[in-house]
Amino acid sequence: MKRSESRRSRTLWGALFVATFVLVLAPAAQAYVDPGAGSMFFQLLIGGLIGAAVAVKAFWARIVSFFSRRGRDRGEERSGQPAESID
Repeated sequence: MKRSESRRSRTLWGALFVATFVLVLAPAAQAYVDPGAGSMFFQLLIGGLIGAAVAVKAFWARIVSFFSRRGRDRGEERSGQPAESID
């Protein structure tokens, strides 16, 4: 194993240990959840989904062109006609 992979592995295990330690030792929360919290979460969820849909729609042409360019020859233009070469 390389040294950087070993360091990354140790860091990951250390972070996992600390997170487990904090979660196990956390005291029980005596908190009140307002009935409106569920509707607020629902609004955030719907808003996020709509925002993601608008972002995908706005960039759909770029997304499609990114994946379709890989199969084309680099000499072709968007119209599908070969580019003219200057000899």
